[in-house]
Order: sequence, then structure tokens, then C-alpha cells
Amino acid sequence: MVSAERTPRLSHTEGTKGSEYPDRLEEEAGAHTPVRPGRWRKPPGEEAKMRRSVRVGNPFEFLFATTRREQYLERYVLHEHRKGRALADILEDPYIRSWSTPEERARLLERPAVVAVIGSGILTVMHETKALHQTEAS
Repeated sequence: MVSAERTPRLSHTEGTKGSEYPDRLEEEAGAHTPVRPGRWRKPPGEEAKMRRSVRVGNPFEFLFATTRREQYLERYVLHEHRKGRALADILEDPYIRSWSTPEERARLLERPAVVAVIGSGILTVMHETKALHQTEAS
């Protein structure tokens, strides 16, 4: 039997750009080089930098957090007040009474947005009353 020498088969990447290292592209100046698809290697000499997340804030913040239900109640009160309803009527609504405790309704009146809207409404009524009395007096 005559032994025929086999010619090695060429791979599909042989003879093309980057064929020496099929899983690596040519390095560009200062760019990261892919080791495998989706993974990047830092250029030599560049150290890995760790990110530290430091949260500075009030350690008792959870005590003052509002629940989603309180946020919905606040939105309802503000919406109804903008429609022109009195605060006492809004607080007696079945929706408010069924979805909140008396303590939650009291806290609702301490929320800055509610105080601002209700306060501005009271100031508007006071200015209208003052203007009415001044026109009657003159």
C-alpha cells in the first residue's frame, strides 16, 4: 500500500484577517479587545477599578416612608379638592374611610402637598372675602 500524504484541510478562517487568533480581533489603539464574543479584556497595564456604592442618608428614613396606599389617598384628596369640594366632605367620602384608618387620615393632613394645596385654597377664599368686604364698604 502506498501511503499518500494528506494535505491538511484549511479552516474557514485560515488566511483571513485575524486567523492566527480566531477568537481575538486586531487591537486598536487604546481599545479593549474581545476575548470571546461578549467578553472584553482590558489592555495590559490597566487595572480593574472597583466601584463602591456608599449611600449617605437618614438611617431612619424607613420610619417616615409613605405607603402606596397613602400616596393614592393623597392624590384622591388633591384631585377632589381641585374640583372644588370642601376638605371635610372629601375626608368623609366612603373611598377615604374604607381605605384608611383615622391615623392615616391625620397623617394625610400633614403631607406637604396637601398642606400647600389646602393652604392656597384657604388664602384664595380669604382674598376673595376681603375684596368682597372692601367693595361693599366703598
